[in-house]
Amino acid sequence: MAVVDLDAVVGNPPYVRQEKLGRELKDKLEKLLREPWPGLALSGRSDLHCYFWPAAARFLREGGYFGFLSSSSWLDVEYGFPLQDWMLRHFKIIAILESTDEPWFTDARVKTCATILQRCGDQAERDANIVRFVRFSRHLVDILGKLATEDDEARFRAAAAMRDRIMAASTDVADGDLRIVVKPQADLWDEGQLAGKTLGVSFAGK
Repeated sequence: MAVVDLDAVVGNPPYVRQEKLGRELKDKLEKLLREPWPGLALSGRSDLHCYFWPAAARFLREGGYFGFLSSSSWLDVEYGFPLQDWMLRHFKIIAILESTDEPWFTDARVKTCATILQRCGDQAERDANIVRFVRFSRHLVDILGKLATEDDEARFRAAAAMRDRIMAASTDVADGDLRIVVKPQADLWDEGQLAGKTLGVSFAGK
């Protein structure tokens, strides 16, 4: 497969529970990921969206950005551990955003999150990266103050201001709009290793 060095990949992968995938499809998906990501072994209990992350990210150049809106289940369940491990090995985790006030997909029965990554092959840079976990406490339209029907320039300015507000946080922040928890990425690796040992899941070193 030809290599494509994209500056950014943005997606909203479909949510399909693993019980509906079947072994044949899982084998095909695993084969697709084997070449670009040697050593990646997603759990057999992974839902379909988990395969989309490494499948899409293989097209990114070094330093390229990755943004996915997906089910947030990978943050809390055992099958998400290999996906978290893959992220920590290959990316700076810029931010993970959730909302406690509104469902971002009203017809979906799963909680969603937005994840922003940056491809990075340097372990020291990844370890030093500051990760921001964001939870919005109000509807985004109320926080941004801009409706989707308004002109693009105004919406982009509002979104850029929110981005700058989040990225400016160097310590934990909480107000009426949102809560930001700030963590060095190296701490996430250590916490993941501890959680893996507790649940009997082991990963190789960095």
